[in-house]
Amino acid sequence: MKDKIHLLLVLLWCFPIFSYSQNDSIPEGANSITIPELKDHMYYLASDELDGRLPGTSGYKKAAEYAVTQFKQSGLVPIVDNGTSFLQPVPLRLYYWDEKNELILNNSTGRINYRIGEDFIIHSGEPYESRSLSGEMVFVSMGIQEPEHGFDNYKGIDVKGKWVIMYSGYYMDELEEMLPPDTFSKYKERHNGQRLREEYARKAGAIGIIIIPHKFDFDFWDALADSRRKQVKLRNFKNQPFNSEITSLLANERLISEIFKGHELKPLEDKLSLKSFPLEKITLDFDKNFYTEDIVSYNVIGLVKGSTSTNYNKYITVGAHLDHMGIQNGEIINGADDNASGSVGVIEMAEAVAMSKSGHPVIFILYTAEEMGLLGSWYFTENPPVSMDNIIANINLDMLGRSDGDVEKGICPIILDTTGNELKKIILNVHHKYPVTDLDWTYADTCRYRSSSDHYSFHTKGVPSVFFFDGTNPDIHTPKDDAVKIDYEYFQKNCEFVYHLIMELANASIEETQFNNRK
Repeated sequence: MKDKIHLLLVLLWCFPIFSYSQNDSIPEGANSITIPELKDHMYYLASDELDGRLPGTSGYKKAAEYAVTQFKQSGLVPIVDNGTSFLQPVPLRLYYWDEKNELILNNSTGRINYRIGEDFIIHSGEPYESRSLSGEMVFVSMGIQEPEHGFDNYKGIDVKGKWVIMYSGYYMDELEEMLPPDTFSKYKERHNGQRLREEYARKAGAIGIIIIPHKFDFDFWDALADSRRKQVKLRNFKNQPFNSEITSLLANERLISEIFKGHELKPLEDKLSLKSFPLEKITLDFDKNFYTEDIVSYNVIGLVKGSTSTNYNKYITVGAHLDHMGIQNGEIINGADDNASGSVGVIEMAEAVAMSKSGHPVIFILYTAEEMGLLGSWYFTENPPVSMDNIIANINLDMLGRSDGDVEKGICPIILDTTGNELKKIILNVHHKYPVTDLDWTYADTCRYRSSSDHYSFHTKGVPSVFFFDGTNPDIHTPKDDAVKIDYEYFQKNCEFVYHLIMELANASIEETQFNNRK
C-alpha cells in the first residue's frame, strides 16, 4: 500500500499546473474521438439486434465479437491465455426464483398473501437452499453495532429465530453526523455496508431480513424487481463479491404499512428512528424455492503496449461494462447510456491511445455481468492476466452520454482512493490543463454509488480507482434508454477528457527503480 501512495505522489509531482490553450501540445489521439464514430458504435451496441446484451445470450456474444474486432483494428494485442485471446471466460451460475414463492403475513386480522416482484423483491437469496422461513419480527433501525459510539441496535433485543426489519443502506447518510468518520466509512460504501449489517443480523441469530426501501428504490421498483428475478454468482468460486449468508427481502409500501400497522412508527413517512423494538402478535412465513442454470460469458480484454522499456510491466486499466439487462416483459432494454456509452468510450479511447505514445502499457477491458453484481470485473481482479500488484490505477466508465440527468454539468467523478486525495488532485490537475468538459462533484462524497460499479472490484485490491458517470435519469434500466437520447457533443467531450487523463497517467516520467520497492 505504501508503494501505491508513493507512486501517486510521484505522478502528482510530474503534472505541471497550467491552463489549456491553443499553444499547448495536444496528444495525437484526441482528434480521433469523433462524434460520427461515437454514433456508429453506439447505434450498433444499443440496437435491438443485440437484444439488450444479456450475458449468456447471442446478443451479448455479438457485442463481445464486435469489441474484439474493434480492438484488433486499433492495434491492441491479446493478453488472455498467454496472449492468444481477447476473451476471458467468466463461469456463472444463475438462480431463478420460483414465481410461486409467496410471503404470508400473519396478524390479528388473519393471513395476508404477498406476491414476489409485486409486493416484495428477493434482495439476496443466500444461502441458496430451498426452505421455509417462519418467525416473529423485530425492528432494528439501521441494524448496526457500534456500542463504543452509542449505537447498538441489537442491545436488549432478542432476534434469535426471528425476522429483523431494517432501513435500506440509502438511509446511512443520515448517520454521518452521529458517527466518527472512520466508523461511518465502514458503512459508506453501500454494498459493503449492507453486508456488514447482514452479518450482524446473522450472528445475532436472525433467520432473515426485511429491508425498508428508500424513496429511490420505489422510483425504480419494476426494473429492480425484474433484475432480481434471477440472481447470479461466479460458479465454483469461493471469494464472491458482496457475499451474504442470510436471506433479505425488499418490501413495498403496502407490506411495510401492514407490518407497522398499529405502531407509532411509520418508517416511510417519519424521520429515521434509532430505537429498536419487537413487533407484537405478528409473524412472517416465506417459502424460498428456485432453480439453477450454468452459463459462460466473457470479458473482452486488449492491451496497448507501453513505449518505454522501463514501464513495460506497470499498467493502467480502463474499463466499462458491456452487458445490460436483455429483454424484460417483452421489451428490449437497450442500455444506450447504461452502458453502451462507457463501452463505446473504451473502444474509442483504445483506438486513441493506440495511435499515441504511452509510457505505461494500458489495458482496456469490457466487463460482463456488471448488472448481475460486478461479476466480470471481480473475476478479472481475482484472475488477472497480469499481476494486480502491477496495476497502478483503474478508470471506470459507466454512463457518459446523457446531459439531461441530475448531474448539473459535465461529468461526475467518484473516487475510491486508498492513498487519500492524491487521485483527485491528479484529476483536477489534468482538468486544469485540458478543461474540455466540466467536472461535477455531486456524488463524490455520498455513499450511493461508491460500490455500485466496476471500479469497486479494483478498489478492494488496493488499486486507486475513479468512476466517471453522468448521473441518474428516469430512463435507466427501461426500454427508453436508447441511442437517440445520447447528447453526442457532450459524450465526445467527456471521452476526450478521460483520454487526456489516461495519457497523463501513462506518460508520467517515473524511473523503473521507483516501482521496485513494492511489498
